[in-house]
Amino acid sequence: MANFRLPSIPLLLSIAYFCASSICTPIDSVAGPHTVDDTSDLLRRQDGIFSVLGIAGLGDSTIYPRLEIRDLEKNHPDQWNIFLLGLQRFQAISQDDKLSYFQIAGIHGRPFVPWDGVKGDDYYWSRYSGYCTHDSNIFPTWHRPFLALFEEVLYLNCRETVSALPNGELKERYLKALPSLRLPYWDWAAIPPEEEGTLPASVQAEFVNVTMPNGTVTITNPLHSYKFHPLPDWVSEGEERWKEFPSTVRGPTTADKNAQSNNTKAAQALQENRSSMQARVYNLLAMQHSYLNMSTKLIPGDSMESIHGTIHDGIGQDGSMTWLFYSAFDPSFWLHHCNVDRLLAMWQALNPDEWVENFTTPSPTFYSPANFNVNGSTALKPFHKDDSGNFWTSDSIRDHTIFGYTYPDLLDLPSNSTRSFLNARGVSTSLIARVNALYGPNASPLQSPELRDPKLLARGIATTGAPHFAGKRQYSLEITVREFRDAGSLSVYAFFGSPKGDVEGWVRDKGFVGTASFLGASKKASQRAHSVIPLTPALEAKARSGDLATLGEEDVAEYLRNVLRWRVVQVSCGFSPQGSRGWDNRTDGVQQQNVDLTDCETEKAPGLEVAVTWQEIEPALSMDEFPKTAGEVKDLLCADGNKRGHFK
Repeated sequence: MANFRLPSIPLLLSIAYFCASSICTPIDSVAGPHTVDDTSDLLRRQDGIFSVLGIAGLGDSTIYPRLEIRDLEKNHPDQWNIFLLGLQRFQAISQDDKLSYFQIAGIHGRPFVPWDGVKGDDYYWSRYSGYCTHDSNIFPTWHRPFLALFEEVLYLNCRETVSALPNGELKERYLKALPSLRLPYWDWAAIPPEEEGTLPASVQAEFVNVTMPNGTVTITNPLHSYKFHPLPDWVSEGEERWKEFPSTVRGPTTADKNAQSNNTKAAQALQENRSSMQARVYNLLAMQHSYLNMSTKLIPGDSMESIHGTIHDGIGQDGSMTWLFYSAFDPSFWLHHCNVDRLLAMWQALNPDEWVENFTTPSPTFYSPANFNVNGSTALKPFHKDDSGNFWTSDSIRDHTIFGYTYPDLLDLPSNSTRSFLNARGVSTSLIARVNALYGPNASPLQSPELRDPKLLARGIATTGAPHFAGKRQYSLEITVREFRDAGSLSVYAFFGSPKGDVEGWVRDKGFVGTASFLGASKKASQRAHSVIPLTPALEAKARSGDLATLGEEDVAEYLRNVLRWRVVQVSCGFSPQGSRGWDNRTDGVQQQNVDLTDCETEKAPGLEVAVTWQEIEPALSMDEFPKTAGEVKDLLCADGNKRGHFK
């Protein structure tokens, strides 16, 4: 167990996201270092194996927390400036360089080429797949060394940037702030800070101010987009617009080189669906204790993979993040997946005895065929562990601190030997209190004073996103589809009452409950993928208002038969002008997106099944407790295979 010690670097202190996040308390690491005499030489290195060791491998064995991006910006201005300048430098490296932003992002999907000498298997799909393991129980663990690689090379660029500054007071400040800098995460499920939205403003702005020796300088915001240099001639049947987009885009306004990002559209979609995401994250952390069920969308119910896919689609809006093969080029990808890794680390701490077991992954990747058997010792390619050519595995990265980072939520927790702070399952009640404070039914906004001491909060009636379980029932809209090869996404929107207006306005409908998305690019159309839209918080609100008599199964079933509606939307193959609905063969040959398939009896939405399920729940009685499941999941209503959008 790593030991905590006081920080050796003075940092600016302000309102903390949990008090420890501002202090940046370090802990010892045992990771071995790269031999780095000249970071520019390492950045230029093309030959030989690049062993992924994270920042811990750069000579400093101290572990510091990755901070929430709004905390980093507000409370750590020197680190924030270094981060932006380093990311700008990183993105400017020649795309021919193995350690360029382009090539590291390209590991995930396109351009479907080997990285670090790790060739693909000689079969058909290796020409049409990236290394990323979707549809697999190693989906969460594969991304851990991927993030560590990105963070390590980003840090090297930050260090080069600071080293190049002229000697003076600012350089000295930046040199002191640099060691504890880590890749920030974006918490898209927590209540955002007051007067802020779910999508941080710093990710939306096209330009940003940074502090340089000569004063404040405005630069192109490296968090807004990545500009290709040059734009690759993507080999892509049916995806011709990617040969036109000069940069990553969110909600692209056109399908040509003039496309602009519509961050307002993305921000609104994320904001309106945030409470549903809060409930999903809370349910996963509080009541899902099986690693397999938590990890992959191939198991009925909700999962980390399904939750993550809804965020991809929410910020992508038919742009880069929606299309998995291009998603890692968008800078928001790294903030998003850093949060996914954080949730994995928290889940691990809550379920210390659960981990990767044997599983057959149906979808191929660049390096593995379909129906590939994986387990904790499966190589997470292309990430080398050492210069001898060994690879990281899920077992060897189980302790995330080996890469030189942790998360604020995991700081200052009592050790397992302090039994007075552990519940019957051996889990720290302090961590349970922190999860309740962030995502529970009486959660507080990020950076609020209450988060410094979750025990100041009392459990109350659910008013945010997570259910209180006053009716001792959990109700969910469970969605199953047979996955599709076409890239893009398939989304299901749930409402109380029929939605009005066009697709883009549905998230603003007064009856909107939530949305769940399935990302395309699957390689095996026969497999079934699963997701969930929580119904309990909305039903509890209806019970409080008197619209629903009780939260018992009979009353809920009758109510949902009368009011629950869902719409099925496919996003693919084009762009959508304001107010579009359905296919529209335009005179310029571009097909519009946002196809409403709810009444469609074709295979456009293959194998769609919709059902309402329920489960008995024992509510938590304090901030140091989670609710507990008390029975099997049972069907309440089933749609019998039709796509009419209601149960009547």
